[in-house]
Amino acid sequence: MIYKRIGHWHLDVTIHGVRYREALNTTDKRQAKELEKNRIVEIKQRNNACNTGREFTRKSFHEAVKVHLEER
Repeated sequence: MIYKRIGHWHLDVTIHGVRYREALNTTDKRQAKELEKNRIVEIKQRNNACNTGREFTRKSFHEAVKVHLEER
């Protein structure tokens, strides 16, 4: 959700139980809607990367070494 505060648009959204509130640094509502969509996509992509990292840390050392060597 976007809202206007003191002439500027702000973002307030909850994704996977985490609340994100930040300024979009624009006074144009159309641009704010576009920035909101882009920011939500960015947050979701970052969350997916974090989940991948968690899976990697749960592996045993030998499994992690094998995965690391295969990727390199």
